[in-house]
Amino acid sequence: MSLSSGLMSILGRRSGNLMMLKLRNPWGKKEWNGAWSDQSEEWKKVPAKEREKMNIKIDDDGDFWMELHDWVHWFTDVSLCRQVNTSLLSLQKNWHEGTFHGEWKGRSAGGSVNNRETFLHNPQYVFKVPHGEAEVMLSLMQEDPRSALSSVGGKNFAIGFYIMKVEENREYRLHVIQEKVGTVTFTNRRSVFGLFSLNHGTYVVVPSTFEPHQERSFLLRIFSERSHHAKELKLEAPERGVMGVLCCCLWRRPRALVTVHLENAHDLKKQDMTGAGADPYCIVKCGGQKAETPVI
Repeated sequence: MSLSSGLMSILGRRSGNLMMLKLRNPWGKKEWNGAWSDQSEEWKKVPAKEREKMNIKIDDDGDFWMELHDWVHWFTDVSLCRQVNTSLLSLQKNWHEGTFHGEWKGRSAGGSVNNRETFLHNPQYVFKVPHGEAEVMLSLMQEDPRSALSSVGGKNFAIGFYIMKVEENREYRLHVIQEKVGTVTFTNRRSVFGLFSLNHGTYVVVPSTFEPHQERSFLLRIFSERSHHAKELKLEAPERGVMGVLCCCLWRRPRALVTVHLENAHDLKKQDMTGAGADPYCIVKCGGQKAETPVI
């Protein structure tokens, strides 16, 4: 016997459907007090043995029942949660997950990209799409100010994140805002989520509050169809070597990084007797210095 038909027979209704929803208040302190609430007249008409047959327990534990029309009337928002399979032993599609606990505090509470002077003070995380094109999901959750374990109090901040494409060997924090490839709408909810289709390359994601100087802990999760090698970028710049420390007057911190992409070449001369072709490489000259690439 289904829950709906069982309750209909007990209540003496011969036709129609009784659409019921079971809900749970995770805080366990308040429940629905209308029809089909724990102490309602509706449940008093259902004998305890019948409730046991239908595996229904009536306790002050945060779980409660409502009819569908009451739920539609009183609730205004619904959040759908996506279950992500991260098991490598599963036959279903699985995702590679990276989890990072961070916080916006002091200097690292830089606000959104609208605050260009402080935006890159926020925590930064790098991840890769190793080849081809891949779906990448990002979830950002802020500490819940209502939690008994929370020390912050107050309300949710408007939060979001900003994704930029960077050079493939990025190892240090960004100091210049790069090309944007993805973002989400900043909202004052507990968490925000984004699904992106990204091409091969390296990316940096910067989670932030919308306004600067808003301090709070957060959880960032990165899911990808392939291994993404995600990590936090902590170093500001390459460390000085021994000679750099001894000769600090001659050492200068790089002021700009340039990435050169070689698109194509033509009219290459044959370099061997067999005519098998050239072994091309590239020389880049700048400021009296030069760099030579490996053979392409």
